[in-house]
Amino acid sequence: MSLRALVNLGLLLIILPAITHVLVNRYSLRAMNKDLRLSQCSGILLTVGSVAMALSEKPAGVAAGLVVFALGSAIHLTARSLVASMVEPNQVGTLFTAIAVVSGAGQLIAGPMLANAIRRGMILGGAWIGLPFVVAAGLYLLVTAALVCVRLPEGGEEIITNEEHVE
Repeated sequence: MSLRALVNLGLLLIILPAITHVLVNRYSLRAMNKDLRLSQCSGILLTVGSVAMALSEKPAGVAAGLVVFALGSAIHLTARSLVASMVEPNQVGTLFTAIAVVSGAGQLIAGPMLANAIRRGMILGGAWIGLPFVVAAGLYLLVTAALVCVRLPEGGEEIITNEEHVE
């Protein structure tokens, strides 16, 4: 089992449920607020882990960066839960379809971008070998910045239905 898989397993089976329990029971966060905070923290971990791997000169540093990065891997789960709670239940299927399309488009763009960064890093050599991780860190930073800008409704749980918009 790889280090990343081991950390992901621990994250999903132990760490994330424990943090969720604390946020809900101790701090009384509602589901939307909890998911937003977890997504923001995951984005920060992904960014910091990518930077750590990019700047590391030793295998131990890369491994430490990989652990931090893997701890942020729940962002897909928490962000989906967040956006699903923002739409009417009968629209969740449409939402997840849109997410799949946007995710596919993102992979079509990011794949060649990262491949080019790998090629460039190999050509330049030295510290530039970490260039793909710098690119990834920049992309994760953009995602994290977008998550920081999210403002939830006052109630934190209320879904605005189409009927409420009819005047």
